[in-house]
Amino acid sequence: LAAALAAALDGAALGVHYQPEIDVATGDVVAMEALVRWHFGDALLLPGAFLHLADETGLMGRLTDFVLDTALRDLASWKACDLPLRIAVNVAATALGRPGVADEMLQHVRRYRAQPSEVCIEVTEDSAASDDITVVENLLQLRLNGFTLALDDYGTGCATLQQLHRLPLTQLKVDRSFVYNASREPRLRELLGSSIELGRRLGLQTVAEGVEKDEDLTLVRALGCALAQGHLFARPMPADAVPDWHNGWTRQRKGSSEQVFRADLT
Repeated sequence: LAAALAAALDGAALGVHYQPEIDVATGDVVAMEALVRWHFGDALLLPGAFLHLADETGLMGRLTDFVLDTALRDLASWKACDLPLRIAVNVAATALGRPGVADEMLQHVRRYRAQPSEVCIEVTEDSAASDDITVVENLLQLRLNGFTLALDDYGTGCATLQQLHRLPLTQLKVDRSFVYNASREPRLRELLGSSIELGRRLGLQTVAEGVEKDEDLTLVRALGCALAQGHLFARPMPADAVPDWHNGWTRQRKGSSEQVFRADLT
């Protein structure tokens, strides 16, 4: 499997799909999160099936470079279609532990004539909680260079208030486990509301992950969340499908008088 993953990085077996982040107040599409996929035989493998393999075999750096490079190339193609989007890319702690990785990412961005402010680097809670000084230095350097930084899947790891304070984060992404059924379960609603309020008090833009139903969107909007992401709006899609989806979403939103923005998932 390790050899197959290395070969995939050299060939065309890896790809990137994108899922939008939506402004819950306006319905505007503000960003597309890059999600890596592996075409393995007849199967399309999601990250959970192979990221641990990349981590254990020293391939995470190459995988991160591939996703960032692909996302920047796709961002350039969307700009040519006059789509004002940003991209979000997940970066693991092992990749952030490479000395000089912040400078490498900046070089990637400049190669595609993008701005660092158009790129959000999403880190997991284990990255935020890392005692590796190189991880912290790279995150600080990324922020100084103009990248935005998001703490991904908040609530599932071991981040503490101290880590939230010491890192230059700009965004807090609340894990889907807090969103799903929160409209029906009071304790989940309290956890979701507390997470969103914490982000707001820290001056962070909050994102609710896993929004799948109208009531999910209504709740996160009522709780003051800024952005939402999930199947209610769109499932992850290839880069070439983004312009048509974006245009359709914009027409639908402008032509609807409903308070809740909906997506045609068929």
